[in-house]
Amino acid sequence: MEDIQEVRKKRGYSQLYVANGCQMSPGTLSAYETGRRKWPFGVLERVRKFLGLPPQEKPLPVLTWAEHQQIVPQDRRIHVDPGFTWATIDLKYEDLYKQMKPTRTPSEAFRSLVRTDICSEPFHWSQLFEAGAEATAGCPGQLNFPYHPLVDCSGHPLGNQYRAAFTGTAGDYKWLLFPQITLMLPDRFHRPDGLLLRYGADVRWAVTQLDGGAHQNDAWDRKLDAMIKVPTLRFPSRHALGLQFASAFRDAVLGL
Repeated sequence: MEDIQEVRKKRGYSQLYVANGCQMSPGTLSAYETGRRKWPFGVLERVRKFLGLPPQEKPLPVLTWAEHQQIVPQDRRIHVDPGFTWATIDLKYEDLYKQMKPTRTPSEAFRSLVRTDICSEPFHWSQLFEAGAEATAGCPGQLNFPYHPLVDCSGHPLGNQYRAAFTGTAGDYKWLLFPQITLMLPDRFHRPDGLLLRYGADVRWAVTQLDGGAHQNDAWDRKLDAMIKVPTLRFPSRHALGLQFASAFRDAVLGL
């Protein structure tokens, strides 16, 4: 992104001139230019337009975990549906964890906000973090998921709720993964193991399924996939047990 202060000076504009033209005080503009305050997207776009700069793509409604920790307002707190979480479920797989020797496990505060159904799910997520994934807080209800309404476990729209998420890269793409987000299908609720957004040169959506012991059968998979109408990335347990889930996930993201 261009340095706004530098562009303003090159244009020969004073802070007072730009501030008046963008309906703010010179002191406020100075705080934005020097980094003492973070630019709100709408304000930045107004100043960019005034300076003759092209518009920017609106950023995703996602906060890094560090940013979230600094934000107290109620409308930004992370919601989690009732049930076990990464922090409370019995992890098991002790021998495999010892083999993996995880060094990038997210904090307990973050893990307590990641809902999980079975003990194998955190083992998958741990492998993503070892491969470079980061903890984030995202707002899935504001991401324009085009297929079905996104709801909580009671069927209420997510709206502006923030949820725990993971983010990372695959080649030239970035991805954002929300564990345990419920889709409201025409005749039922469906909660996949993950809701995935891949973005960059283009945008792709998918749901992820970690096919472990609760997996039913291929016929049911096909029936469910037809109802969901969004690609389903299925990962058999051998990927996790072989410590290959992160690479399999990356390949699946690239293949969308």
